[in-house]
This record gives sequence, C-alpha cells and structure tokens, in this order.
Amino acid sequence: MFSSSSGISIQKAGARLLHKKWRQFVRDSLFRNAVFLMLSAAVTAVLGFGFWVVASHLYRPADIGLAMALISITMLITNLSLFGLNQGFVRFLPTSKRKSGDINAAFTIVAGLAVVASAVYLSLSGQFGGQLAIFSSSLSGRLVFIALMVVVCLNTLTDKVFVASRRGEFHTLGYAAFGLVKLLAPLFLIRYGSLGIFAAYILAAAIALALSLWLMRRAVGYRLRTRPNWTFIGRSWRYSVNNYLATLVSGLPAQLMPAIIIAHLGKAPAAFFSLAWMMANVIYVIPSAISGSILAEASNNGAHQADSLRRGSKLMLGLLAAIVAVACIVAPVVLRIFGHEYAAGATQIFQLLAVLAFPMAANAIGTTIMNIEHRTGSIVVVQTVTAAATMVLTSMLLGSDDLGLTGVGFALIGGAIIGNVVQLALLMSGPPVGDPTAADRATPVPEGAALALLASYGLETATIKPGGYGASAETFVVSKGRHKYVLKVYRNNRRTEAHLEHEAGFTDFLANHGHTVVRFVRTAGGNSFASARIKGKRVVGALMMYVPGRHPSTYTPGLVRKMAHAQAHMHADGIKYATMHKADTKKLASTSLRAALLGFMPRGVSHFDFDASNLLVIGENDEISGTLDFENMRYDPLVTCLFFTLCRIYDVTNDRNMVAAYLKEYRSVRALNWFERLVIGTGLALRYRDMKLMLA
Repeated sequence: MFSSSSGISIQKAGARLLHKKWRQFVRDSLFRNAVFLMLSAAVTAVLGFGFWVVASHLYRPADIGLAMALISITMLITNLSLFGLNQGFVRFLPTSKRKSGDINAAFTIVAGLAVVASAVYLSLSGQFGGQLAIFSSSLSGRLVFIALMVVVCLNTLTDKVFVASRRGEFHTLGYAAFGLVKLLAPLFLIRYGSLGIFAAYILAAAIALALSLWLMRRAVGYRLRTRPNWTFIGRSWRYSVNNYLATLVSGLPAQLMPAIIIAHLGKAPAAFFSLAWMMANVIYVIPSAISGSILAEASNNGAHQADSLRRGSKLMLGLLAAIVAVACIVAPVVLRIFGHEYAAGATQIFQLLAVLAFPMAANAIGTTIMNIEHRTGSIVVVQTVTAAATMVLTSMLLGSDDLGLTGVGFALIGGAIIGNVVQLALLMSGPPVGDPTAADRATPVPEGAALALLASYGLETATIKPGGYGASAETFVVSKGRHKYVLKVYRNNRRTEAHLEHEAGFTDFLANHGHTVVRFVRTAGGNSFASARIKGKRVVGALMMYVPGRHPSTYTPGLVRKMAHAQAHMHADGIKYATMHKADTKKLASTSLRAALLGFMPRGVSHFDFDASNLLVIGENDEISGTLDFENMRYDPLVTCLFFTLCRIYDVTNDRNMVAAYLKEYRSVRALNWFERLVIGTGLALRYRDMKLMLA
C-alpha cells in the first residue's frame, strides 16, 4: 500500500507533467494551431454526424441525394469564386501592415466572382439534372440564390484569416456555430424536403459569417469599413491564381460526382456516396488543417520552415494511420445508425474514401513545399493530372455493372496516386547541383594554410601546386619523393569534422568491396582530417591518395555502361553500409522534406553527385580509375542519386538511348521496384518535356 506522502508525490508529478504539456501547447504555435484546426474538424464531425442522423430519419434518401447534389454545386461555386485568395491570406497576410484593407479587397473580389459564377451556373443548371429549378424559374429566385452564394463564399474566405493569424481557436468557434445551426434547422424545415436541408446549410453559413466578422476584430484588428487595399491583390495575384486554378481543378471530380452518379446509378446511390464523402471529409481535414498550419508557420517564421515541415508531416501521417484504421473498422456500425440501407450502400465506398486520405496527405505535403518555394505553377499541373486521371477512371469504372459505387472509390484513389507520382517527379526534377560560385573562385586558399595542414601528415617539406576548385574546397597536388597525394582544403568551414569522418569510413568500406574510390590518408594521430589556425581562423583539410586519370570530356556508350555498373554496385553496398552503421546513417540523413516524401523507397549511403565531373578515367576505353568528391554523400532514397546522374547524362547528350542504356545496365546489377521506375520515368518526362523518356 502506498503512503499518503507517496500519493501526494505522484499527484505533484502528474501536475508537473500536465503543466509542462500545457506550456508546450501554448508556446508551440504550429502544434496549437493544428490542434484547433483539427478540433474544428472534430466539432464538424460530431455535429455533422448528428445532422445526417436526424436528416436520414426525417427525409427520404431521394431528398437527401438531391440536397447533397445541391450542396456540392454550392461548393463548386465557392471554389470558382475564391480565386485562390484564401491561400493568399495564409501566405501574405502574416506580414501585412494593412490587414483590414487587404481582407476587404479580397472580400470585394470574391463577392463579385460569386455573383458571376452563380449567374452562369443558373443559366446552365438544366444541363446538370435541374437541381436548381426552384431558383432558376423566376428572377427573384435567381437573385436570392446569388445572394446566398455570396454569403457562403465570404464565410469560407474568413476561415483562412484565422489560420494566417495562427488563431485556430476562432476557427473552431466559427465551425461550432455553423454545425449547431445546421443540426437544429432541419427540425423546422421538414415540409420543404430537399430544399429544407439546403436551407439549413445556407442559414448556418450566414450565422457563421456574422460570428467570424466579429471574431476577426480580435484576431487581426479587422474593421469592416476600411477602404480596400488593392495592392494586396497585385502582390498576391500570381500565387493566388495558381492556387485558385489548382483548387478549382482538384475539386471538380468530387463536386460533380453526385450529379454523375445520379445520371448513371440513380438518386439513392448519390445519397450513399455523398454521405460517405461527407464522413470522409472529416478525415481529410487532418491533412488540410496540418498543411495549412505548416504554411502559416513557415510564412510567419521563415527561419524554421524545414523544421515546421518535418514536424507537421510526422504529426499528419501518424494521426491518419490511426484514424483511417479505426474508421474502416467501425464504418458498418456507424452507418447502421443512419439506417440499414445506408449501411449496405455506403460502407464499402466510405472505406475506400478513408484510404484515399493517404494519397491526399502526400499531395498536401508536396503542395505545401511548392507553396513555400513559390512553385505554384507546378501545383496546377499536379491537380490537373489528378482530376483528369480521376474523371477518365470514373468513366471507365462506372460503366461496369459489377463495381457500381466501388468503381468511383477506385477511380478517386487511382487518380490521386497518379497525381502523387507526378508531384514526386516534379519535386525531384529541380535544378542539379551547380558549379562553384564566382565568390568561391575569387577567394583562393593560401598555400601557407595548405602547408600548415600537411604538417599533421609529416609532409610539411613536400612540394605543392594548385589543383583546382570544387563546390566547397580547393585542391592541391602534393609531391614528396615518389609519393603523390591530393590535399583538399575546405573553405569557410563548409565541411564538418563529423562528415569527413563519415566520408572516410564510407570510402574505405567501398574500397574494401572493390570500388575504385580515393582513400583518405590518416594523420599521424590517426584522424581522417587535419586542422590548423591561420591568422586566427581555423582551417580544415583532408589528404587523399593520388589517382591517375583524366575527367571524361563527354558520355560515350562505353562510359555510360561502366558508370551504371559502378553506381548500381555502390548503391547495393550503400544499403549494406547503412545497415551496419545505423547510428551514423541517421546523422547523414537529409533534412529535406523532398527526401522524406520518398522515404518509403530503398535508402542507402551514396555519392549523390555521381557524374563525369567527379570521375577519373584512363585509356582509350574510358576505364574508371577513381570516383572523387563524396561531398554530397548522405543517407537518402537512392532513386534521387540515380535520377541526378540520368539528368546529367541527358543534359550533355540529349540522347534518350543513353538514358535507356544506363538504366538497363543499372538494373542488371540492382533491380528497381515499379514505383522507382515510374517516378524516374515521369520525372525525366516532365523535366525535359519528352514523354518518350517515360519508356526509357
């Protein structure tokens, strides 16, 4: 039995732990904002669940299907009208000095676009099943519908003001108000059928908008009567337009799907799909909320972008793994609450839509990176490919009598995965590592520094001569008697001692396994590097064995085969080395989120700068005599190292046959899995705009 003093101690320890977690929650704006955004999703889920439970017992499935189609069209009009300014808020509002003016400028643009988009859709509504007949039959009905769409659009825009200002608690309050009103209103609108459900949705949006405008005063000091600041539109238009196009295109399949299902399968299946989609959207809020929080954090604090991306991605994927698993298991039980026909008709499609969260999460992470890097044009490409692939797959699979709604689920997942592949390829196909800068060339290392370093090797009396410049070091050819070496002196402390130790260890490992690499020479004290102080500055260098040879002037078929053979063996041995030195490889892992996106692919320690400039060859047949400069050595997905080399070869030769020959020889040593082949082919095709490279 515990004494009373022990119990008090446990209570104090618990209190201290809770206090520590609370302080972490308060101080970590990324985590706090993400938690509140996900809490918004939880509130929406609980209240939305209650809403559809009530609706399923008070309204016919046909009424619900028609109302959901109408709400989907509302969401389409909203996406048409936002013009990407919601994303522009997150990226640019944090640094704005005229927030009220910026917000009002965006409000004006969005309201005007909502009027245009609503009017256009009313004129075309007959082409989509006539869901808006009650509004389009008279002028007053048209005006009412347009006004309602303006309210919905403005309410959606206010969400991002709270995300940008990192006030997620206000975001949660707005969603709570929206959900409560939507839950209660249908009880009084039963007699209006599908229009009653739609009216509840609109009324909830109007009340949430009013609350959001009031809360914005506390979040950013918002004043409704402030004159619009049109310079905000000019500053953010390119970023906003590309995100607008991406959002518009990405939303088309899901927003048109209920109407497509009604046309092919009937109204009841549309209700089943819409209910499953509504429930799955609760899961989709996780990648949306966390990626939004990452972008807001990176916009407010650019110095910690990489850290924000890493922490947010881990949080996102960890939560999804748990929630999707639970959702798939409990789906039949939960859907039975809506009625037996919903459990029978919506369970399988909901499970597929839950799994869809994973490719959507990968897309959200990649999109965040592209937004931070202002590569918004690439976002449009990715979403266009995803939407097009989804619609093509839908048209193919909906025609199958055996699949039905399941075919829609497979089409959405397939389209998303195709989009992921294109996004990975675009992220991979950035510019390769360049040559040393002019500033580096303008500041040569003094010979005195080189001689001081050679003293650690007992070579202070050796003769030296400059040997050339690299990306981070200057080389000297060292001669003493019949012995010859190469000394690399690193400028501006660009190489850490730990990295030099890892490089020496890895090159020794490769040499012992038959690779033609250049070994490090150990100092008299047994170190892999030497250091000296010259005029108060610390200089670091490494001495290596001299290897005869010349740098290849171009890529010949014979050299390409030899390089591919050598690189494939290096990758295979790099995987073994990583397994043997797990603690060290963690230190060598890249901090880039692009590498993290490919982290599920085979990883190993490798050169990651393997091209002709880092090779020495001898003889007429270009036999490789040495592989140099492991300065970019790290532990990463090996597909990125291979992709870099292929780009170098194609940049010089512009010959896809060279690329194909390289890959054929490489695969004869180390097999590539299907996803590696797909990403490499897609990346090359997108980088060089040559679709035939997909088949290389």
